[in-house]
Amino acid sequence: MSFAVFPTFKEIFPGIEQPSLEEILLTTSSSTLLKIAAFLNSRIHITQLDIKEQETIFFRWIGVFDIGTRQNIWSNYLKFKERNEARGSRICLFNSIALLRLMDRIMISYNSIEPCLEATTEEEMIFVHAWLISNSELGDQIQKSARPTAHNLFETILISQASQHEFVERKDIFTQILFSGSFFDYLSENLTYEPFLKEFLANKKLQSHHQYLRALAEVYIKDIGQDFSFTLTPDNQFLASLFDSFTLPTLAADPMNPNHPKMPDQDFKTFRTFPLVNLGEGTYYILHHNFFVDKLYQGAIFDFYKQTSVCDKVGSFASFLRQLGSSFAESKIFYTHVARCFRQDRHIVKVTGDQYNTLEYTDYYVREGKSIFLFEFKNVLISSAVKQSMNYKTIEQEIFKKLVRNEKGKPKGVTQLCNVIKNLVAKPFPFDNFLSKKFSRLNIYPILVCTDDFFNVDGVEKIVNDEFQRQLLNQDFGKHKINPAVIIHINDLISLQLNRISSKKNFQHVIDLYNERKAKRRKRSPQKFQDILLQQQGFKTIMSDHLRNQSDNLINQVADTLKLNES
Repeated sequence: MSFAVFPTFKEIFPGIEQPSLEEILLTTSSSTLLKIAAFLNSRIHITQLDIKEQETIFFRWIGVFDIGTRQNIWSNYLKFKERNEARGSRICLFNSIALLRLMDRIMISYNSIEPCLEATTEEEMIFVHAWLISNSELGDQIQKSARPTAHNLFETILISQASQHEFVERKDIFTQILFSGSFFDYLSENLTYEPFLKEFLANKKLQSHHQYLRALAEVYIKDIGQDFSFTLTPDNQFLASLFDSFTLPTLAADPMNPNHPKMPDQDFKTFRTFPLVNLGEGTYYILHHNFFVDKLYQGAIFDFYKQTSVCDKVGSFASFLRQLGSSFAESKIFYTHVARCFRQDRHIVKVTGDQYNTLEYTDYYVREGKSIFLFEFKNVLISSAVKQSMNYKTIEQEIFKKLVRNEKGKPKGVTQLCNVIKNLVAKPFPFDNFLSKKFSRLNIYPILVCTDDFFNVDGVEKIVNDEFQRQLLNQDFGKHKINPAVIIHINDLISLQLNRISSKKNFQHVIDLYNERKAKRRKRSPQKFQDILLQQQGFKTIMSDHLRNQSDNLINQVADTLKLNES
């Protein structure tokens, strides 16, 4: 992700007093405005970092207005673009977080004005105004929050990206399918959870979880970037109960309506829970594609808990997640995919973290020759309140709680890795007596594998690795090489695993290349804002050329998970 600026009301309509957003929203059909917002979301879902494509969308959109109006809008946009590019800024026309905030405001001000069959020119212009005002308000908030950190561009970048990352970065549907398939398989094989899985499927009138997966995957893959809405065919009318369970409840202007939101929601829980709108006669449209994709895995976990009686069995949702963390996420997902990053060879030592309970040797230990890979798996989430706090200290403290030491002082993440490295250098673990190999120098790779997208935010790895390096100071490791701590998202670990199988890339080579690229960036003296951004980018961005999921192996795994032969 990179830092960008987007157009505001005063830049597109200079000399015109900015109207009140509340007044605008009260004068136009909320149903129409929500549909326009969702349409724009559907167009920009795969183009948020492609300004040329966004400009094409914008130019076509303003084509509904008379020639004088659209020429004026386009001319003012080009002036805005030229001005900001001259300052070294990247331009973003449509920002997903600004559109979501506008959709949230539409929900709060929801009215009962009857929508037209198609949006009128006047309604389109009202939405242009509302969109630009929303951009203005978001820009003002970012600037206000950045003032305390204006002296430190690193902190400014971090707080800005933390609040937007999960809404802007496109979800990888293929890894979500693999995760979801593993989750449902786990439920079906677990004697405790299997009855509740049957309850979950019965509520949605489905015969198997494969139907659930195929339904969501087919809608997303077929319609992304093509059709705005989708319609159930006579052959798949049985999916109506499933999609209706994802549908936004009918609202009314009555503020006493229990479905009527009262306050802005920075986490957009309503759209996460209900990412669809039902237009009637089996036709739906998606409000936000990331939230729709979330229904494959993260949303499915939440719905499984909320919509079945499992909640009575396991207690709180936090308790349920803790149970899943150890019995499912670590053993079924992490262990499986990290093992596949290394070839099957009797000379390669691989040890899962659950084999020796009396030893602290990380969640997964691998030795290939003189190279040792120490993996810590962190199935932890950063709360929305922290991400949206726009406060650097709040965000930094939470990162430390999750990846350094928790509030009780218990070692986490890099602190665990430091402890293991100290013990390892002093004496090999009983399961791997590498002293017999007479290595003069070990090459140790500390790696954190995380499941929350937040840990892909630029700058998070710097905070964690700086602390890692601080803890290593004044430690005598002899000739052994301790590499920087690397944070890898579980999605990217899977991508590496799939690409290694298809192209025989070596995992160590990829990590070495990443550390080399990072080191080169750090040596450069930053000349402008974007240079600082480049220095803080993490594994996902810097190693994007090694994370392309195009292998036949991926296609085969997804097809097997979806059980396409049963459809």
